Formats: sequence, C-alpha cells, structure tokens
Amino acid sequence: MRNLKEFKQALTLGSRWDAYHYFARRSMGERTVDHVQSNAVTFSSPTGGESSWLYFPKASECRFDGSSVVVSEDGRPILRYTQVTKEETA
Repeated sequence: MRNLKEFKQALTLGSRWDAYHYFARRSMGERTVDHVQSNAVTFSSPTGGESSWLYFPKASECRFDGSSVVVSEDGRPILRYTQVTKEETA
C-alpha cells in the first residue's frame, strides 16, 4: 500500500489484518474486517469479544510500508495494521 486510498480499498469485508498497539507494546492478534462504511471499519476480536472500530485517519497521520500501515497521533505511532495474505495462512 502506498497511500490512504489503497489502504481503504484493501479493508474489504472479510480481509484479515494483524494489529499491533504501540502504546501497549503488544500484538492485538489477527483480526477480520466485519463491517465497512465510508468513514470507518470494524475488526472482529480474536477472542470473540466486541468488535473494535478504526475511523479512517488523515493521510498525514499514516506511514505506508508495503502491506503495513502505521497510524500516528501527534507524531507518535499508535497502531500498525499489516494485511495477512492467503499465503501466510496456508
């Protein structure tokens, strides 16, 4: 992914993403997109709990690196989403 448009296009219903939380310094596990709307998506919880929302950030708050996107707030990285490909799950 090279920009916010490509990130939004990749966030399709059923797509799988590995989520990492920088503040907690831990992986939040693999999550599946279970709802898509024009300004946000929800990810299912790997433990079966409540879904978590990702409201689309501004492009200036994102760093794009191949299949990963790092979302920042006030210049500090907060979350990283890496798309899980079919080859990685086989």
